[in-house]
Formats: sequence, structure tokens, C-alpha cells
Amino acid sequence: MPSTPEQEGREVSDRAEEKVLPEAWMTLRHDVRNLLNAIKLTCAVLHRRPGQDEFSKGSLREIEQASDGINVLISRYTDDHPLPSNKH
Repeated sequence: MPSTPEQEGREVSDRAEEKVLPEAWMTLRHDVRNLLNAIKLTCAVLHRRPGQDEFSKGSLREIEQASDGINVLISRYTDDHPLPSNKH
């Protein structure tokens, strides 16, 4: 059965969306990981400052753990799973 112009248009749109979505997803993943690395680096520098009390050290550890947790979520949903699809 031949396809209608409307169906053909939808197929072209779906293919274009499939190409853009992975690029956007990879850019988002990269940008978020860059920000997380900046947070981790800042924490590492602050850990080396002399004279920190235990509260400050604990706060830095919590920030590092939170950034590690976000990184795990990013990996879970971008590396190990297929990209989200808007197909119905």
C-alpha cells in the first residue's frame, strides 16, 4: 500500500528527530559531567586547605558524594540505556 504524503512527512520528521536527539543528549551528558568535574576539583582543592574543622570536611565529603551520585545517574541513563524516544 503506498504511503500518503502525510505519512512520508512524519517519517522524515522522525528520522531527523532521531539524529538530533542523540547529539543533544550527548551534549547534555558532556556539559553536566564538566560541571561535576569542576565541583569535584574545587572540593579537592578545599580539602587541602590547612586548619579546616570537621564540619567543613564533612560538608566537602557530602558535596563530593552528591556529585558522584549525579554522575552515576548520568551513566545509568545515558551509557547503559537507549536514548529516550518520542515515538508513539
